[in-house]
Amino acid sequence: ISPFVVCLVESSRTRVGRDVTSSVASAERLDFQLCGGFRVSRGDQELPLTKTARQGRLALAYIARNHDRAITRGELMEAMFTDPDPQQLSASLSQTLSRLRSIVGADRLERLPSGAVRLCGPVRIDLEVAKQTLAAGKLALARGDLASASAAADTVLRELEGEILAGDDAEWLNKIRNEVADWRAE
Repeated sequence: ISPFVVCLVESSRTRVGRDVTSSVASAERLDFQLCGGFRVSRGDQELPLTKTARQGRLALAYIARNHDRAITRGELMEAMFTDPDPQQLSASLSQTLSRLRSIVGADRLERLPSGAVRLCGPVRIDLEVAKQTLAAGKLALARGDLASASAAADTVLRELEGEILAGDDAEWLNKIRNEVADWRAE
């Protein structure tokens, strides 16, 4: 079962008296661009990330990168803050998540009964597109299809153009930056 279907089923179970299944199922895809300046769009509309500070952008990028699973508050605090002290940062995280829900939609950034959060609905993330395209390009090259391999390489380089969340620093970001550097070299 895909994470999207699980999210739909659990959303309809956890929000008694409110049918969110139809609104999430018909939701437009959220497009996340982590390379070359962090941007999120829904259809042709770019979402206003200026409503949130650095922590909000880091949180949303982390949630998007891990959209296939629920993320606990502790994990999110660790990803956002260098010295996560749960007592001091809990209120800040709540405020950040509230702002993010107002940007992407409460039905898209679901708060689970455990306090964890999960991104629901269809998403497109430049890093995932690049990774899938790279794999397809390698297969094309192995088959001897140089035109398809070359087109895949061009797509990968276009998707990965620019730095990932330039100016932000976090351990998880450094891991992604190293991974992307390897993809660019391939």
